[in-house]
Amino acid sequence: LSKQTGRSYSSDGTLLCETETWDVCIYDGGWGGPKPPKDIVEMPDRAPDAVVEETMPLNMPLIYRLMGDWHQQHIDFAYTEQTGLARPIAHGVSLGGFTMRHIISSFFPGEPERMKRFKTRITSPVLPGTTLQTRMWKVGDNEIRFQLVDADADETGAKPHLNFGICEWA
Repeated sequence: LSKQTGRSYSSDGTLLCETETWDVCIYDGGWGGPKPPKDIVEMPDRAPDAVVEETMPLNMPLIYRLMGDWHQQHIDFAYTEQTGLARPIAHGVSLGGFTMRHIISSFFPGEPERMKRFKTRITSPVLPGTTLQTRMWKVGDNEIRFQLVDADADETGAKPHLNFGICEWA
């Protein structure tokens, strides 16, 4: 279990945002220490209020390498074959960006600065070239719950790639 907190500031020193991430390696451990956070978000038991469907570009991992994540799982076919995957997987941060675009365009188009909170859990890898759906449930005036799933998954059998998502905006 590892927690990181990052802060971004404008050139005049104004805090723009704070990012908190938890890395939980579910197959590692056994050393004692703190247990991973059990932060399950209730998802509405009804059809989504909004759905955006889009195919993730095949070159997404190449673009996201520019952020400094050079892990082989995002680029090396021989490496990912050893792990049982057909091809390299998308970066987790790219799934967040992909989903944020869908949320912004659906609920506060053209005003990304209104986003105040974006929280989710990566629950399965995405192969670039997959057609995905961001399924969104409005639960308050400025709050939704969301999941990112394969577009061909039915409502009940979808194994989310991003799950337990919350987005809040001003």
